[in-house]
Amino acid sequence: MKEYGVIESWTKIVTILQPDVVQSFWHVRPLKWFKNLQILLEKDESSLLLYDPESHKARDLTVNGVSKWLYAEIFVKSLVVVNSDTVIVGQKQKEEATKNMDRGEKERKKKNTNDTNKKKKAKSGVLFYGML
Repeated sequence: MKEYGVIESWTKIVTILQPDVVQSFWHVRPLKWFKNLQILLEKDESSLLLYDPESHKARDLTVNGVSKWLYAEIFVKSLVVVNSDTVIVGQKQKEEATKNMDRGEKERKKKNTNDTNKKKKAKSGVLFYGML
């Protein structure tokens, strides 16, 4: 997509043929597009598929310890402030918000320097819910 909200600027990236993935597309949704062009799909809220558009094949992924019910949600790092009435409108506001985020990130890094066991914060990923 070249321009947000303008349908004419959309770019088709991939076409997934129905027989390649599952018998029915009724409950299949894309979750993540990986750098190697593979796509993580959720099927029927019960399983995950990894689709390779080059080979036109999908394989089931198993999440150990999760029963037949599964719900996956994607998340990305963003400028959206939770519980805030502030809306970032223009470039200047975006730059200011980015500076504030960077400042906050630097303060958090300083605070966490002594704790070597802390993991780095993910910029994006997939969050899984399931019944054990």
